[in-house]
Amino acid sequence: MEDKYAKLKGYLNTEGQLTQWASKKHRQKQLLMLAYIAEHFDAQKTYTELEVNAIINQWHTFGDHALLRRELIDMHLMSRTTDGRVYKLVVDTTKV
Repeated sequence: MEDKYAKLKGYLNTEGQLTQWASKKHRQKQLLMLAYIAEHFDAQKTYTELEVNAIINQWHTFGDHALLRRELIDMHLMSRTTDGRVYKLVVDTTKV
């Protein structure tokens, strides 16, 4: 695991998957978790919702891909078309 994600150590299993979502009082940790998930997307590619869900599901075990997808959008790490058909990474997560 990269040093920038050292604060997530207690939230990751041995496969590098997030095992739980940080509580609301740990918003900075939540943002770090989102950056961690976002790094698994290619900024040069567009994705369908099913593809986004599949990638998110590979990197967490707590079973709430909708929460993570929504947070990625709300925090402007990803964008989506109005109809929700096309998703794209919109930031360089290496700066988080």
